[in-house]
Amino acid sequence: MILAPHIIVGAVIGSKVHNFWLVAILGLISHFILDQIPHWDYLTYEDVIGFKKGKKAKIILKTSIDMIIGLLLLFILICNYQLSPKQLTLVVVGVFFSVLPD
Repeated sequence: MILAPHIIVGAVIGSKVHNFWLVAILGLISHFILDQIPHWDYLTYEDVIGFKKGKKAKIILKTSIDMIIGLLLLFILICNYQLSPKQLTLVVVGVFFSVLPD
């Protein structure tokens, strides 16, 4: 799945839940729940078998742009709220664990 939704959901979990381990577990679970929604992926089965010339760079570019968009949205959301250092840590943990399986 594209990364931006995982980033945002992980951030929301981190901002609402105040237990480090629960944030990590819910972040992981949220990833698999979001992956149940029909969506497109960057890689196809053929891509996994072997990259054609130029295809690898294109996939890396798409993934990087997606990650930047998700992190930019996260940055905008964080700037709009006064988060304590603990809350910010939990948001980062939520984002990390919600993106980890990808």
